[in-house]
Amino acid sequence: MIQAYLLRALVAAAITSVATAVLGVYVVSRRLSSVGAALAHTALAGAVLGHLLGADPYVSALVVNVAFSVLIAYLSLEDLREAEAVIGLLFGFSAALAVTLVSLIREYTVVAWTYLVGDVLGVSLGDIMSLAAVSVTAVNLVAVLYKEFKFVTFDFEGARAMGLNAALYHFVMVVLIALVTTVCLRTVGSILTTVLLVAPAAAARKLTHSFERTMALSVLISLASSLTGLYLSVQLNLATSGVIGLSAAAAYFVVSLVVAKLKYCKKCRLLVQRPSEFKLIDKD
Repeated sequence: MIQAYLLRALVAAAITSVATAVLGVYVVSRRLSSVGAALAHTALAGAVLGHLLGADPYVSALVVNVAFSVLIAYLSLEDLREAEAVIGLLFGFSAALAVTLVSLIREYTVVAWTYLVGDVLGVSLGDIMSLAAVSVTAVNLVAVLYKEFKFVTFDFEGARAMGLNAALYHFVMVVLIALVTTVCLRTVGSILTTVLLVAPAAAARKLTHSFERTMALSVLISLASSLTGLYLSVQLNLATSGVIGLSAAAAYFVVSLVVAKLKYCKKCRLLVQRPSEFKLIDKD
């Protein structure tokens, strides 16, 4: 019979996987992967700030992260071509702030480890309820605003020209990423949140050109990575979040190698079947 803490960990990992996979497709498609990294470190800084002030670290992380996400959305809105540079700058700032705040804590190692790598095996029923509430809200908003988000993702200026309030949807999307990265702080920590946001979605994009199928595959890859990582970490007595992150990264690399191999084989078949299409240069 499965133990209660493992069951809670399975549920938490599954919820985290679905939420990050869904939003990760938008993050990867808009080439804003550094958003996840910046907000993950901001969540870490917010949690440490709450710890220093004697407040709930995760509530503090949520407030700080949402405020920071609004700043990111605003600064990257005027010129989307400069968004990557702006977010890179803010990523460095948030990381430096997090490190500075962590250094002020007396229990430096314990607190830093907790927020950096999470503790999915130690989640409580209350943690799962909070995680589920935020994740379900985020996924439902994505479902309701699916067409608008898709339009803004692939043609921001076109959406503006068609009269769509692209700026509003841009803000909503970034805030949703902030919400999800904050709840991930409890399960996989700040460092590996970016991996779950990017790796499954990036792997899925290599397998299909359909946006809908990309999202479905992203969820499947994320779930498989998280559950595989959880199982292996328990069996091998390793850090769970680390193994989950390695599993997600491994899934991306495996998919990349398989797709590259298939493309190579396809080119070889074309060369054999239609050699006349390939010009051979005879060197005298």
